[in-house]
Amino acid sequence: MMHWQQRSKMHWLKDGDGNTKFFHLYASAWKKRNHISRLRDDAGTWKENETDIQGILLQYFRNIFASSQPATADLNAVLSVMQPRVTTEMNRSLADPFTEIEVKQAVFGMYPFKSPGPDGMPPMFFQKFWPIIGNDVTCSVLRILNDHILYRKMNHTHVILIPKCESPKTVAQLRPISLCNVIVRIASKCIANRLKFLMDHIVSPTQSAFIPGRLITDNVLVAFEVNHYLNSSTQIKGGCAAIKLDICKAYDRVEWAFLRGVLLRLGFHHRFVNLIMLLVTTVSYSFMLTDNTLVFCEATEAQIGTIRLILNDYERASGQVINFQKSSMVVGGHMPELRKTQLADILGVSLVPRHDRYLGLPARGGRSRGALFQGIRDWIWDRITGWNSKLLSQAGKGEKRIHWVAWQKLCQPISEGGLGFRGVKEFNQALLAKQGWRILSRSDALLSRILKARYFSHGTFWDAVAGRRPSLTWRSIIRARPLLEEGCQWAEGQGNERGCWRWRFHRLGRFTGALPTLESLGKRKADIDPLCATCGDMVESIKHTFLHCPFARQVWALSCIPWRSLSVWDQGVVEWVVQVGHEISVMDRARFFTLCWIIWQKRCKKLMENQCLDPMCAWREAEVLLENYQRVKRSVRIHV
Repeated sequence: MMHWQQRSKMHWLKDGDGNTKFFHLYASAWKKRNHISRLRDDAGTWKENETDIQGILLQYFRNIFASSQPATADLNAVLSVMQPRVTTEMNRSLADPFTEIEVKQAVFGMYPFKSPGPDGMPPMFFQKFWPIIGNDVTCSVLRILNDHILYRKMNHTHVILIPKCESPKTVAQLRPISLCNVIVRIASKCIANRLKFLMDHIVSPTQSAFIPGRLITDNVLVAFEVNHYLNSSTQIKGGCAAIKLDICKAYDRVEWAFLRGVLLRLGFHHRFVNLIMLLVTTVSYSFMLTDNTLVFCEATEAQIGTIRLILNDYERASGQVINFQKSSMVVGGHMPELRKTQLADILGVSLVPRHDRYLGLPARGGRSRGALFQGIRDWIWDRITGWNSKLLSQAGKGEKRIHWVAWQKLCQPISEGGLGFRGVKEFNQALLAKQGWRILSRSDALLSRILKARYFSHGTFWDAVAGRRPSLTWRSIIRARPLLEEGCQWAEGQGNERGCWRWRFHRLGRFTGALPTLESLGKRKADIDPLCATCGDMVESIKHTFLHCPFARQVWALSCIPWRSLSVWDQGVVEWVVQVGHEISVMDRARFFTLCWIIWQKRCKKLMENQCLDPMCAWREAEVLLENYQRVKRSVRIHV
């Protein structure tokens, strides 16, 4: 089963069926898609012989991986404008010896079924048999990290080629991926785990991908906002330009001397730099970094010419190559088309009316939102129809069906009889509200600063209005703001602290005293009998429901929780829960909360559906629920 899960590459499927046709089909599809049957050479001639294809591949990547031998003057010209960002405290934390705990965290933080390297073992093997091989693996990794000892054979890699498109015709349409040994992956992940907490202070705020606390969607939304401004604003004087640059093989062409120089210039300690270069220089890596860059500037000859000079210097120093044939420029404002074309010619890029996509997503709005996101709908539909034709029986492929259950019912939680599907509209509102929350909580982020400058420069997010000719993204965020208002509250600061917005969230959940007991409903002027529906003897308060009601007392008597620990209820329900939690064991705490949940659930069944109450059945139901929870919690399941 694990073999077919790994081969099928179904990373989104966490808990599937058994060894079914589903995995077999996907594994076969992957094998067929990755097979290279023929390629075109530089002259445009098709080559189908295996030896000829190997020659084309070797020549192409030999040119890419070759050094351009950048001159020292070119390196210094680029490095001289960089400012140090790594502080002494950061270097001190990076220089501490790596520990066994860090190695273990790196091992178990890896995806189990990643493709193996020359060692032939996926990370799952190391995770599964860690009690046996853990000490040896830890010693090998710490020898690399702390002693800087790495043998070249240990860092040997397999390079595989993944098609970028259907039926690739040239080598440029194949993406090289290096698969290294797991030992080297663990060492690299240990370094990355230390660095990730410092990246927010080191990397420019205009780079939003791969940085904890930042989202790549911020850059997409910024591009959307700026493109909307360029295409719709009539206030631009002189013109502004947005240049989309395409970098060929973004990482593979980076010169090692340039990489070392950048790290040292940023302020990293030379010992830490030597460790990184040890991993890099002993093998060729292929990191899949984004190669789409957006540059915004004034549409003048001086600024466009300066950008061209900067790009030329950067190419000579780093070894990277700008693909000007795939790059493009948009010019907004009142400017003759001839003038726009002249500016594009200075940079050597094509002039386009708009940038339709950026990082794979739409980069501009339109009157029809359906047409704007049609590609997403088509992609989902293609996957669904594929399942329909390949995996359903003949009876299941019928077009005329009876809808037995409403969609709203299916979107309800499983515990309430639904299937737990997400309502598309509600989920979209939640995601938009999340963007609003990021504007509030990350006011220093690039997207937040741009939106504030454009729409509420003299106010707050709560007071902002859609404004004149707003973008689709801003208009959508504003529409989701009421949902955000329902889930936030203002937290006052103390002393010199500033107040801040926070989510309304209670660790104790329903044990906040907000239970809709009959007594509470009566206090809120509800026309209802406040007597307990279970016993009919006393007013149904929270204390009576969970402690003094005969049904509750019988349930507690069946449990192993001492009554003396439960009977102390001098204040509110929160204090009672805390007091009981202090006096009982950890296992009994889980049983206590489970029984409270069952007592309340049975009370609701009695009140709403007039179901009979059986203390023994209630206690058994709680024990089964707790046992299932503990079993799932103890189980060690490798997710695909």
